[in-house]
Parts: sequence; C-alpha cells; structure tokens
Amino acid sequence: MFEHFQANWQGYVAVLACLAPLLFFSRKFTFPVLFYCLEIAAYILCLHAFLYGFLGVASWFKESSAMYVQEKINPHWTVPWAGFWKRDLYNPEWVFYLELAAALLIIIAMTRYRPLRRQRAAPARERLTKGIAPSAAATYDPKQKIKEK
Repeated sequence: MFEHFQANWQGYVAVLACLAPLLFFSRKFTFPVLFYCLEIAAYILCLHAFLYGFLGVASWFKESSAMYVQEKINPHWTVPWAGFWKRDLYNPEWVFYLELAAALLIIIAMTRYRPLRRQRAAPARERLTKGIAPSAAATYDPKQKIKEK
C-alpha cells in the first residue's frame, strides 16, 4: 500500500489540489460528511485493534494451556494491519467475516442512533445585564432611574 502511494503521489496531489477549492467553498456541507465518515472509520479501527489484541491473547492462552509439550503449538491467530482487505491474511479465516459483520453493525448503529443531520445555528439570546433578571433585561433601560421606596 505504501509503495502504491510512493509511486503515485503526484496524481493524489493533483486531485487534492483540484478538490481543495470545491471543499473550501462547500465546507458547510462537505465537512460534516467527512467528519462523520472519519468517526465511523475510527470506530471500525477500534474494533480492528480490539480483535487484534483479543486474538493475540487467545492464541497465547491456547499455547500456554496445552497439557503436553507436544501440543504446545502457537496457532498464530491474528488480523493483519496492512492489507486488511485480503481474506487470506486472517487466521482463522472466519475472523474476516466476523469483523465484516461487526463493521456493518457499527455502520447501522451509527446511522440509526447518531444520524447525520445538518446543524442549525442557535437562536440569539437576550442580552445579560448585571443584577437584572433575564426577563426584565429586555425592557431594561440603563438611563432610567430606579424608583426607591
């Protein structure tokens, strides 16, 4: 993957230079979508890291809990960090489908419980004045004299 970016970095810079003005002028609409996608990617990355750690501990436990020395074989259960889209790098192979199903559940949960909505600006608040309640502040005139009893 890194070799691909090193070989084609000029094309990526050219695409980024063409898209930068479009992203800048439509930032009100594109940045929330971009941040939403980055948030989903962060959750999926956390899932991937959890699976990596869990499989490492499970592999160690399987090797350490074997009764006889002949059975102490490390199964090397793991998920790949580079090339996570290649199914043959997952060991055991069903972990790929487990991770794919969990990623789909994350995406469904994000769209269900935290949908992407355009935020509206908060309405203007009444001005605050020292020592006067907010409801009376709207009619407060600092030049008016206060009646004393």
